[in-house]
Amino acid sequence: MINCIQVMRGIAALLVVFYHSSLIMEKDKYFSQVSFERFFHFGDSGVDFFFVLSGFIIVFVHESWIGEARKAPAYVFRRLARVYPLYWVVFLLTLPLAYFVRGLPDTVSTVLSFFLIKHEMIVYVAWTLVYEVFFYLMFVTLIIHKKVGFLCFFTWFFLIIFNNHENIFFQDWFLLEGEQYVNPYNLHFFLGMFAAIIVKRRWIENDKISLLLGFLGVGSFLITGLLSNANEESFNIFYGLSAMLMIIGFSSYELSNKISYNKIFLLLGASSYSIYLVHSQILSGIAKLSVYFGVIHFVHVLAAFLLSSLISVFAGILIYLFVEKKLLKIKNKVRV
Repeated sequence: MINCIQVMRGIAALLVVFYHSSLIMEKDKYFSQVSFERFFHFGDSGVDFFFVLSGFIIVFVHESWIGEARKAPAYVFRRLARVYPLYWVVFLLTLPLAYFVRGLPDTVSTVLSFFLIKHEMIVYVAWTLVYEVFFYLMFVTLIIHKKVGFLCFFTWFFLIIFNNHENIFFQDWFLLEGEQYVNPYNLHFFLGMFAAIIVKRRWIENDKISLLLGFLGVGSFLITGLLSNANEESFNIFYGLSAMLMIIGFSSYELSNKISYNKIFLLLGASSYSIYLVHSQILSGIAKLSVYFGVIHFVHVLAAFLLSSLISVFAGILIYLFVEKKLLKIKNKVRV
């Protein structure tokens, strides 16, 4: 895998952590204070970034499998084994906490949530995994039969556009009601797939153009974030397009040049899934303990924000090193 993709995964995870940490600081029952002037309110864009990265990774890694029906079982196993084992560990650990804090949904809904068919407020961030799993399964159609797969993806794309043609540009997609399978968030997967085709085909071989596209993506991402904060809206499609530019630019550049990255950034990228799954529970636990022990009365909100975020990220890294890596080793030993 291209190392800059790993780094971007880490950045996306940090954005989501900072977003949720910022929201918790502002809750009346906790610190009830604004941190960094709400700058990290645009951190929910980390989700958009993750979806585009997922589309890119699937095509970049598995494009050669398209039309190879015999590889479908291996693909399904590899993708689902990447998502479910760690999610199930976190789900089962979070289940009793969710029960005592807010209660559990009915048994059927809990089971559906366990298998990521439906999202319930048990593992809060797992709603995005429902999208991810559906995308992975959609890609199976391409592996089984190329023409049928393209037809399925074209139909899916048409349904998304048809159902959301009025909401794509200036609407917070998180607030849209209806089935997640036709939510415009799924457009990010298409952007990532398109980026992978451009990078794999080496359509951009000029280093200056590659870097220009990459930094143009960074600039437009940040500008979109500032506009989102100012208007209290999330301009998801622009985050997705910006992420696509970053991926195309920096990945194309890295394929032509040897680049060394700080090991910390690579570790953050490798730990991004663990960080993403556990950070909200850690942040919530820290906030509750801060209230219980009266810490909120003498710790400045900025210090609380930074410390809570740091602990959440560190906890995610530990989960990666001592749980996720072991699960991945087991997965890699299985031959399908």
